[in-house]
Amino acid sequence: MKARLYILNGDIGIELQNLAAIEKEDILISSDEISSYAIKYNPIDSDAECNVSKNVSYIIKGKIISKVKDTQKKNSDFLLDNTEFDSSWSKIPQRYYDDVRKLVTNTYSGLNLSTDSLNDNVAKLNSRNLIKLKYWMNAFFKVPERTAILELIKNGYTELHVLENAYTYLLEEKGTTDEGNGEFNLIIKQKKKIDKKYIVSIS
Repeated sequence: MKARLYILNGDIGIELQNLAAIEKEDILISSDEISSYAIKYNPIDSDAECNVSKNVSYIIKGKIISKVKDTQKKNSDFLLDNTEFDSSWSKIPQRYYDDVRKLVTNTYSGLNLSTDSLNDNVAKLNSRNLIKLKYWMNAFFKVPERTAILELIKNGYTELHVLENAYTYLLEEKGTTDEGNGEFNLIIKQKKKIDKKYIVSIS
């Protein structure tokens, strides 16, 4: 099973033009970087953070990558055809599909996607993703309209979970200084009330 996480900034309004360039960037967390995930549903809580109407959380455990193992390279997200999306994507709003397609194209554009250069590419993009996640968390009051899409591929089926008005509830990093290995934990929640949630599961 593979998992990918897309974090979309949406339209940058006039009031957000003073954002730093990195704060405007969308984020693609590839399946190379995700070790495990959980989607947590809690009952409505009137005292919940940021007045959310549904306590839905994405809980992601990821890798801080210094080296891609040879055994992992042949199944790397970066060496597969990542520009085509199945019919599941037609069931969610067109703007999300368009934004994700653009994000994937921009992320992989210009990369020399060979097994020899894969390690450097994945390590650099992974490091950039962690920096962007930190900026996203720090820009809580400046970026109000982010959307987090979790794409799961299970036994040939694609399942999409769309969390609108998302924010970083928790981001923590753990590592070993000697080996350079590490992991990050990310929890994403909803910032404010919404009336739609899209879940699609189609082969």
